[in-house]
Amino acid sequence: NTPKYGADKTDQKQQQGNPRSMEKKEPPKEEVIDRPVPKIEEPQWNTPKYGADKTDQKQQQGNPRSMEKKEPPKEEVIDRPVPKIEEPQWNTPKYGAIYVIWMVVISSLVYRWFQMSQEYNLGRRTTWGISPGTFMDRMKDTTDIQWRHFRAFFLPLLFGMGAFALISNGIRWMFVKSKDERNGGFRYIFYFYTIVGAFFVAYAHQFEAIWLVLTCGLNYQIAKRLGGSRWNPALCWILNVLVLFASDKYGGFRGTFAWFGLGFMRDYTGVLAWHVYFRLTLLRNISFNMEYYWKQRNLHSAREGRSLVETVCQLLVQAKLSNK
Repeated sequence: NTPKYGADKTDQKQQQGNPRSMEKKEPPKEEVIDRPVPKIEEPQWNTPKYGADKTDQKQQQGNPRSMEKKEPPKEEVIDRPVPKIEEPQWNTPKYGAIYVIWMVVISSLVYRWFQMSQEYNLGRRTTWGISPGTFMDRMKDTTDIQWRHFRAFFLPLLFGMGAFALISNGIRWMFVKSKDERNGGFRYIFYFYTIVGAFFVAYAHQFEAIWLVLTCGLNYQIAKRLGGSRWNPALCWILNVLVLFASDKYGGFRGTFAWFGLGFMRDYTGVLAWHVYFRLTLLRNISFNMEYYWKQRNLHSAREGRSLVETVCQLLVQAKLSNK
């Protein structure tokens, strides 16, 4: 009953002079502070996130059967058309007719080739490039320049291809340990390919390799500078096709060396005419430019949130609408 426990000093004196002060007195009531009761969050296992709806949750709280196990909602099944698997066509009448035509045409061609070769084997016809062979005493045909060079240089080509494969794989084994080391081991392979390619082109075409290098350099600059522009494939096709027909018509531009007082270069044309094999380089040039063009277009579409397929489809739809 001290002031510490809720009693005042005046009340303490009154209790000492009053005989009833010995009676048990109820302690003063503590002051109740009205504080907001923290809200206890409800369990989350039956929320919409875990498969239950809020309305079902309230019904479960007031329903004694809410403790019963409830089946989770069934997933929505999207009715998509099943792709139809086509049956094999190899045993159909259509392919049967193709087989018959193929056998008849190939057989007639082989028979015709055999008849034509018999005329040379029996000596009825003679042509430059037809000479005695080593296979069953039959004549050999070396009239084609590429086939003639292949037969003449077969052993050096075989040795060169074998040496190239061994050295290339040896460099890979020694320097390239993983694909992540592209700035390390792969650098040596790049140097090896560059040196071997430069020596081969110089040996095969000699001074005429200048036209090959100029064409490939212009094609590379078109690809890198124009990138995803539509002028990239257009100029690439124009350049390569123009060089193809012009070099074939003017014999590989041999006469142009005399214009600059370099007529002696015409005597060093190499073992292979560059304009004859340029058609293979043409395909490589066009392939490089088109792939680089598509890559840049794909990157541009990806920045806009579209894929290359979506971009192509959109262009096709616009072209179809414009035609209508």
